[in-house]
Amino acid sequence: MIARPIGKRWMMVVGLLFLATATPVSAQVPVGWAPELSFHHGKILKHTPKIAYDIPERSLGLMLNWQLHTNGEKAWQRHHRFPALGLAAQYYWLGDREVVGNAWSFLPNISLKILGKERWKLDFTMGTGLAILDRHYDLISNSSNNAIGSSINDITFLCLQMEVQVQAHWRLVAGGSFTHFSNGASQLPNLGINVPALTIGATYQPNLFSPAMDTSFRVPPARRFGAHLSFDLAFKESSTPG
Repeated sequence: MIARPIGKRWMMVVGLLFLATATPVSAQVPVGWAPELSFHHGKILKHTPKIAYDIPERSLGLMLNWQLHTNGEKAWQRHHRFPALGLAAQYYWLGDREVVGNAWSFLPNISLKILGKERWKLDFTMGTGLAILDRHYDLISNSSNNAIGSSINDITFLCLQMEVQVQAHWRLVAGGSFTHFSNGASQLPNLGINVPALTIGATYQPNLFSPAMDTSFRVPPARRFGAHLSFDLAFKESSTPG
């Protein structure tokens, strides 16, 4: 059964609240920080014929991303053309409340400038984090959902978007996004959910700063050699229980 989008009106309310409260909070936002609210309208991609459930007609998403726009004070910021570091909360109504349900996510992200001028730019954003899905595979009650096997999942988010300044503190954004949900086969079945979407939104940057004067990309490295230590742990399930 394809359920009605229970979160659609909620998304509209959040959008209106964002617009209404942006200006009053400007004095409390540190320099360089900017909230961005974006809406995503897409459809789950049937990336394999093994998917057992009917693909819903559409999926609707809402993302609030708090970004810190770098100004070139550090060498790495100039090397990477002043990236923006973000911390986002995302909600996705996946289109069928009974089978695939809803997804709530929290993800750090980074936005890299591909090209642009003073009043516009083309950005590529990527991020990964934690997602909670309220409907997953169950042999008795939800056997057709062979895409998600657990409540806790990883989210991978990619977005290519154009950003245009329309007012001193406001920028409009539009582009396309791709969202992937999966638990990495830690609990089967795990075909994953992929949602390509069109996106539109707005960024409010109340406290602007001037980029650092030295924008040269030829900055001598602080050291010639370095070291990195990391630890990784992975596990997967070999077969579906039952």
